[in-house]
Amino acid sequence: MKDLISKIYDRVAYSEPRSQELNLEYDQFIDKLTKPLEETLSPEHLEAARDLVYKATYQARKDGFVLGVQFLASLLAEALPTQNPDQEP
Repeated sequence: MKDLISKIYDRVAYSEPRSQELNLEYDQFIDKLTKPLEETLSPEHLEAARDLVYKATYQARKDGFVLGVQFLASLLAEALPTQNPDQEP
């Protein structure tokens, strides 16, 4: 199930307009976060550092999506009445 949710994130949720808006916000945040490194790192090392931050950000967003879907499924399973043949409706 986790693999399916992960694929949904990769192929659908990540491409949604709101996700793309967040990508722009992350770009700005990562630029601001790594700005001080411009003085101490070579352009190649700076790019490598930014790549690591982007990979971590992507994985965190994906894990959050998976966790959120799993939580929602559990919540719905608990909230919906169950059919028990021994009980009267």
